Amino acid sequence: MDYLRDDIDGLLNDQFRDVAQAEGVYDGPNEDAKKFYNLVEEASQELYPGCTKFSKLSFTLRLYLLKCLHGWSNESFTSLLELLKEAMPELNIPPS
Repeated sequence: MDYLRDDIDGLLNDQFRDVAQAEGVYDGPNEDAKKFYNLVEEASQELYPGCTKFSKLSFTLRLYLLKCLHGWSNESFTSLLELLKEAMPELNIPPS
């Protein structure tokens, strides 16, 4: 059911296209470009071995959406991430 997957690649491309395609003197990737490439890499990382529904990035974004929609504090969000990681150590999620 690939149609249920979030279009993270499309989202990243829309958001950072100008950064990735900037013209001019090339001194290597600037900080914005490095962030972009890091997000692209995370978008392809599995949430846990064999997971096909979520990537690390898409799951983290969905959790962050819940945080924003329901007014969770940063502290409560970090506590949730810690609990998820403790219960399921194979989850590939950020610490905070």
